[in-house]
Amino acid sequence: MKSILFFLLIISQTVIAQTNEEVRVKETIEKFRMNLLNPSEKELNILLHQDLSYGHSSAKIETKAEVIDILVNKKNEYKKALFENQKISIQKNTAIVRHDFIGSILSKEGKTTELNIKVLLVLKKEKGSWQLLARQGFKLPQ
Repeated sequence: MKSILFFLLIISQTVIAQTNEEVRVKETIEKFRMNLLNPSEKELNILLHQDLSYGHSSAKIETKAEVIDILVNKKNEYKKALFENQKISIQKNTAIVRHDFIGSILSKEGKTTELNIKVLLVLKKEKGSWQLLARQGFKLPQ
């Protein structure tokens, strides 16, 4: 009986730990989403990993510095950014997140682009914090 209780205690602690990490990943993703709409250079420097690889559905790839510059200097201004149907998988210090991205972007030239794409995010946990390491947007075939 004691061994069964001990086993249940270990299992419940593992589930709680995974749940806590999933909550932290969700919080990080939500902070990133909010920074698309209202960018803060300070927050973006915390949320984005130094080795960030940020891929767009157009196949353009940007670094951390480029992403921060584009957002903070409103070279592309997000007017809407929704992350829907989010699925999170965590393995040790890596989180893989998939979601639908529905949004609109206003370019510096005044052109609005509507987006309805799929996104893959990879987050890495370093020094107790989750950071966005990679992002790839992609369109589904018509």
